[in-house]
Amino acid sequence: MRTIKNLLLVGGTTLLLLNSCKESTGTTRLSHYETQCSNAWDNGNNQTEHINNIQAYLAANGVNATSILLSVDNDSSMNCLACTCLSGVRVDITVPNEDVAVANSLGFN
Repeated sequence: MRTIKNLLLVGGTTLLLLNSCKESTGTTRLSHYETQCSNAWDNGNNQTEHINNIQAYLAANGVNATSILLSVDNDSSMNCLACTCLSGVRVDITVPNEDVAVANSLGFN
């Protein structure tokens, strides 16, 4: 019986140590408001292409986005059609904490 307790204790301690050695990186959600036509990526012909283009742009700049969501933010849309005017489309990305500074430099806050 004592041997079983010792094995459980050693096994449990080993699992605890192995689990604590794993690097756990947190993530951060960031947003970017798109403009009518001066974004760094092409919108594509549909939402899938749009997201793929954003993903490719981020990856080319060293940002590993684990999630990309597009939404319409009516509060940010304007009655303006100039290239630099906001379109009302918000891009939300989730990135590892170590990629936040680069994503910030690309306009995601």
